[in-house]
Amino acid sequence: MDIKKEQSACKSEPGKPITPQNFRLLEKVNGHWVGRVPTDVPLEFLSLNFRKKNPLRAIRAKCLDCCGGFKAETRKCVATDCALWPFRMGTNPFRKKPVLSEEEKNRRSERLKGRASHATRGSGQAVS
Repeated sequence: MDIKKEQSACKSEPGKPITPQNFRLLEKVNGHWVGRVPTDVPLEFLSLNFRKKNPLRAIRAKCLDCCGGFKAETRKCVATDCALWPFRMGTNPFRKKPVLSEEEKNRRSERLKGRASHATRGSGQAVS
């Protein structure tokens, strides 16, 4: 069977044909298409689809997809049994928030002020 026929016979999602880039992420095992182990896929093929996506951004994107693309619905999600639920807002709630000393807060504040003044010098307008 040639690659064109294989591609049309293989679907990544119901009713959605697989693209040539996605085709490289699959392999045939016992006559069935299965996803390759990501570490066995050359990085250039993986980056075509996923662009070295941050895992939290990938989770956020999946949650948005699950909620029909509506950010408000992602926030209101009640699927608390889902393994991704704690990460749905694109943050890791288990990560300890840094406690900064007053000296460090002032240093960071000054650094940000320096960036803002540098950005406005060139054009006369603030860069967002």
